[in-house]
Amino acid sequence: YLTGSTVTVSGASFTSCTASWGGNDIYTYGSTLTCTAACNDAGMYMPSGSCSSPVAADVYGGGSCKSYCSSASSDCSVCPSDTYYEDYSTNTACDECASGSAGISDDGSDASAHDEAEDCIGDPTPLPTPLPTPATPAPTTVPTATAVPTGLPSSTPTSAPSLLPTVSPVPTPRPSPLPSQLPSAQPTPLPTSPPSPLPTTPRPSPLPTLAPTVSDLTTLSATVELSGLDASSVDDDDISALKTGLASVIAGVSASNIDNIVVTDASTRRLGAVIADATTATQKSRRRLATAASVAFDISLSTSASASFTDPDAFEEAVTADLQDAQTDSSDFVTAIQDAATSTTFDAVPTSSAVTLGAIIKVTRPPTIAPSPEPTAMPSPSPTVDHLTAYVTGIDDLDRVHYAFVFGTTALITLFAVFVYCTHPSKQKIGAGDCAVVIFAWMDMAGDACFVQSLYYRRSLSVRIGDLQREANNIPEAGLLDAFFVAALLGMVIPTLFQTYFVVQLIQEGSRKQWLDTKRLPKHSTITVIMLCFTDPDAVVI
Repeated sequence: YLTGSTVTVSGASFTSCTASWGGNDIYTYGSTLTCTAACNDAGMYMPSGSCSSPVAADVYGGGSCKSYCSSASSDCSVCPSDTYYEDYSTNTACDECASGSAGISDDGSDASAHDEAEDCIGDPTPLPTPLPTPATPAPTTVPTATAVPTGLPSSTPTSAPSLLPTVSPVPTPRPSPLPSQLPSAQPTPLPTSPPSPLPTTPRPSPLPTLAPTVSDLTTLSATVELSGLDASSVDDDDISALKTGLASVIAGVSASNIDNIVVTDASTRRLGAVIADATTATQKSRRRLATAASVAFDISLSTSASASFTDPDAFEEAVTADLQDAQTDSSDFVTAIQDAATSTTFDAVPTSSAVTLGAIIKVTRPPTIAPSPEPTAMPSPSPTVDHLTAYVTGIDDLDRVHYAFVFGTTALITLFAVFVYCTHPSKQKIGAGDCAVVIFAWMDMAGDACFVQSLYYRRSLSVRIGDLQREANNIPEAGLLDAFFVAALLGMVIPTLFQTYFVVQLIQEGSRKQWLDTKRLPKHSTITVIMLCFTDPDAVVI
């Protein structure tokens, strides 16, 4: 029985109750009870202002109570559009939505769309764009002129093509050594840029990996919802507590097998209890926020290394069964979390009916490739080189070196010849033509030496170029260059050895027959001539 209170009851009947006090429906003591039969739902109104068929309850202790309106379905109507009503009463009209609000589009169909003032707000408008929308350009006042059609084609065809191709007077620059993906309008004057100074591939590890990953590594991605948990207050220590709690209810799984825990807000707003004043017959309902959080996590382990599971399917079935048991009775799960937590984050989580199990997804990862038994070789410190580019640029650079060598040494031999011509005791026997013969003979010998060195250089680069590049650029094979190099080297070395031998014999014979003036041998000019004779066969004429 009630000794004194204010209460609002909607949609409840007190008639024909079996109360223990004398068979009355309601017992009052020291107060007067007044009940009004009104509409059963908020968002409705009663046009007549009263119920046509109220049902009275048997009240003991004074007062009368119309417990409910049996004709509410015909006496009450849903609020029209742009109106709402939050109470349960005999109101003859609904409240208008505030001026400037979005209003309510529903017109007397759904009472839940008119049961609170927030229904008038509607959905918010989208955020403004960061930049203004460009205005549509104004139409032109003058129409756009169309192009005048061309005249008829000429009746006479163009001149016949030339029999021979046209040759440009100036040659084009040197093309690039390698073709590009799309041809350029004109060839580039120089080859592509040199390679990077450092190797592009990373340095390999000094030792191989220990072992590849196994093929039965299985990951289960699951989601559970915890009521009473505020997601915004969860920190790293709370994540560790969740791991401990999950491991406590899943057999064969440790906290180290659980990772990737993500906690998100899952709170919902629900209709709260109905509150009313019995003396004023007013009734109101309020919505309250039900706090909850969604916990997503992964469980990963190898079934072959586990003593609890024989295969991935058995692993999935066991985890699913344990989480379903935690949903049925969450006391052990919540208690384990609260014991492991160092904060009060989980104090509001109820020990029973706190877990709602979501979806469980199984992912089986394939094994990685087995490691090589030995570590890979260390990369070379030099960068990756385009050998075709090096071949072209190297030959150009070598040609410049040869030009400098021939010019420089010929200039030096010219100075020697002039020195001999001016200082030799028997210069009356030496003509200017003899000096010219010596100079041109040395130039020929220097050219031969450069040719031999060029063959050797081309051969060393040719072996590094692929067959396709060699054929496309008409580069001789290394074997052919080897043959030319050996022949040129022998053709230079053998005559030089013979020349040296005959010069020595000539000096010795001249000494015996006193052809040479031994007193003049130490002179600079004579020593110079002898030096030239060993390298330049034509120097003997001096």
